[in-house]
Order: sequence, then structure tokens, then C-alpha cells
Amino acid sequence: MALAAALLLGCSKTEVRDSIEIVSVSETSFSSEGGFGSIGTTTGGIAVEAVSSAPQWLIVSTVRENVLFTILPNESPEERKGTISI
Repeated sequence: MALAAALLLGCSKTEVRDSIEIVSVSETSFSSEGGFGSIGTTTGGIAVEAVSSAPQWLIVSTVRENVLFTILPNESPEERKGTISI
């Protein structure tokens, strides 16, 4: 079974940049069925922006301090990799 995606996020531990704290894992894998998840940040109420490197299958949205993502199913035998920049 091919992996749907490996999300490579910008940090492997908690980092503080300009009063925005990102707490996440550095890499996450999903099955070919896809999936969804979220990335929590602490911004003191400031909304965050997020950009996907593969918007055709790695869909991101933001709700205040949270980044939500959906990975569409992978019908190809090839592994896909994408990043989310916050």
C-alpha cells in the first residue's frame, strides 16, 4: 500500500518565532486512503496563515490559531510528499 503523504512541517519541537508558538511533529504519514489532522499553535489570539505545497491533494485551512488539513486519497502507486508552511 502506497503512502498518501508525508507531511514535513517546519519544526520538530516547540519553536517560538515572533510570538507564535508551533507545537507539532516533524513528519506524519498517512495510508493511501488519505486522512485529516490539525496543527495547533499558540499565537495569543492572532490568526495564522498556512500554505500547502500540493494544494491539489493536501488541502489546508485555518481556524484562528489552528491549521486543519485534509489529504485526499492517493490512487497512484507512487508515494506523495508535501509540506505545510505556517
